[in-house]
Amino acid sequence: MEVPGEGEYKLYMTYMKGPEIGSFDVYQRQIPIKKNINGYADKSVVVEREYIGTLNIEEGTNTITVTLRDKPASREKNAFMLHRLYLEM
Repeated sequence: MEVPGEGEYKLYMTYMKGPEIGSFDVYQRQIPIKKNINGYADKSVVVEREYIGTLNIEEGTNTITVTLRDKPASREKNAFMLHRLYLEM
């Protein structure tokens, strides 16, 4: 993602929890920001603007990676539904 300048940014995420969603991790350049976020819920629900962690961002292009971990026991595969990422200085 492109940012206007270098510095520390707080990362927030809006995503879905649901019966087909397992746990996941969020990384910045292979450095863990938050691990083992539980995406499972009995029914689909939107998680609004959850604080994920603080990023040290350089001017220009930066990479945020979401890694899927464990799938729900009742499912054959894992899913992830991201709605939006927010950065705040």
